[in-house]
Amino acid sequence: VSWSLKTTSPSLGHFDAAEAGSISILAQDQAELAMKFATPLPDKFDGVAHSACPRGVPIIDGCLAHFECSPWSRVEAGDHILYIWRVDRVHRNELAAPLAFHAGGFRQLLT
Repeated sequence: VSWSLKTTSPSLGHFDAAEAGSISILAQDQAELAMKFATPLPDKFDGVAHSACPRGVPIIDGCLAHFECSPWSRVEAGDHILYIWRVDRVHRNELAAPLAFHAGGFRQLLT
């Protein structure tokens, strides 16, 4: 998986130092939570119900699934850092509609 962070992001140091990580796939009713993680807060998990996976990294409670990951590559790209992580394990928690963001807003996926 890949994502990028602005070089001024308060989260940058955490990702640079991480030996493992997780990606939580949010449910359609978790848009407010997604917006919290999209803002530059120093502690994004403050007030968020979560637990730790076996590797000790946080997993958001109530997420549809999560990926346990390991850092693979870090690339400087202008004013952003591109992170590429290897997915080591996938855990599916429940069946519900996933949260989707497209064209500047949250959307409902058709089934």
